[in-house]
Amino acid sequence: MTRDDAFEYARRWTEAWNSRDLDAVLDHFDEEVTFSSPKALEAVGAPTVPGKAALRKYWVTALQTVTSLRFTLLRVIWDPDSSELVDHLRPTRQTAPRSCVRGSSIWSQRWRCARRSLLWSSALTGI
Repeated sequence: MTRDDAFEYARRWTEAWNSRDLDAVLDHFDEEVTFSSPKALEAVGAPTVPGKAALRKYWVTALQTVTSLRFTLLRVIWDPDSSELVDHLRPTRQTAPRSCVRGSSIWSQRWRCARRSLLWSSALTGI
């Protein structure tokens, strides 16, 4: 994966979220993905969601309470040595108008996201 590929991934992922196309979002993930987010703790009682099927279930559950959520992609950083992509997103929704999301993804040899961690913070607004 090149930096351009990483940016394109982040752009497509953001576009899929903004269109609420869960299949397109999940298409980027490995079957054995490990996903971590404080939002998962709120929705399913655990901060880490193991596997693509459980990730789908988590997002279906979480999205039932969110009627409006859009992301603006702010920055993409790609480290080819560690196969890590870091993306900074700004969500647009009434409940968190000034927050930011930083996602870190580790890629498998099949170029699917194998591990993703999210940090939601109002402290990241300067990014």
